Amino acid sequence: GATIKKEQNQFVFPTADFKSGEWVWSKDATLTSSEELSALLITGYGTKTETDIEDKGLPMSFKKDDVVITTETNQSLEFGMKRAVVKLNAKFHNDGLETTVNQISFGNFQAGKGFLFEQGDDIIVPDCVTYSNYTTSDDYSLTIGAGEDKSVCFYQLPSAADAGNYTIGFSHNNNPFGPALLSQSSIKRNTQLDIMVTLKTDRIIFGVPKVNPWETATGGIIIVD
Repeated sequence: GATIKKEQNQFVFPTADFKSGEWVWSKDATLTSSEELSALLITGYGTKTETDIEDKGLPMSFKKDDVVITTETNQSLEFGMKRAVVKLNAKFHNDGLETTVNQISFGNFQAGKGFLFEQGDDIIVPDCVTYSNYTTSDDYSLTIGAGEDKSVCFYQLPSAADAGNYTIGFSHNNNPFGPALLSQSSIKRNTQLDIMVTLKTDRIIFGVPKVNPWETATGGIIIVD
């Protein structure tokens, strides 16, 4: 939840610095129009791991039109949040002996900036967005036992790169595989891309990736007169 103050017909609320994914709360700032809110961008977000979001959370937003603000003190407003990012969910099934995945990489679809607020179905990314690729750190390690299933998640801004840029590659037991071409040409906010990978003794099988819904988060605010 968050607290918003109403002063002289304007709403005053804390703002966050989303650069590098940091949730740094600063002094109160005032935005007076829906256009200013709609234009807010997240920049420098890159790719976050599950460990990152445990510490910093995920950027989320909501829009609600025609809200009636009464003179009641501590009026509360419930709403459904939408995440401003996408989840890349790599699901490994090991049909062979115990193995260690020591690198995961994604192609050139890591967006350099994105909208904090949803813009509509037809607008996924801001104008002049640039893309880059992502590879896990040198010390990355994911051990998967024989017959075991393990999933690992990454978080990025929505993207609409060329279809050929959507790839995944990885290395297990220091043997590189891929990059394998995914079927996507865009990934919208608040969705998750599920990627199935089966590890066999003599080969790797990539399943058909699917974009699935990501459940809505809940939240609330209190408006203080």
